[in-house]
Amino acid sequence: SAGLLRQLGATTCVVVTTPQQMVRAINLLAREGIKGLPLPAGSLMWTMEEGAPTWRWLMPSTTARAVSRDVIYELLAWPYYRLRGWVG
Repeated sequence: SAGLLRQLGATTCVVVTTPQQMVRAINLLAREGIKGLPLPAGSLMWTMEEGAPTWRWLMPSTTARAVSRDVIYELLAWPYYRLRGWVG
């Protein structure tokens, strides 16, 4: 993405992604000299239903599995990106 932005002469762009991936995306663009303006996208996986009891997050469900997958992905992505030298 940064290469394409540079070809267009852009130094700033809007970054639309889920809140859990935003920091990493902004850091990667900054490393490439592009200023990222965050615009978090809504994520059904990270939104509690209106009026739902908070203990519901502890119960096994498709949503809980998807949230767990996203959290594990982010926990593994940061060390991997650091090892590759993509983020500081």
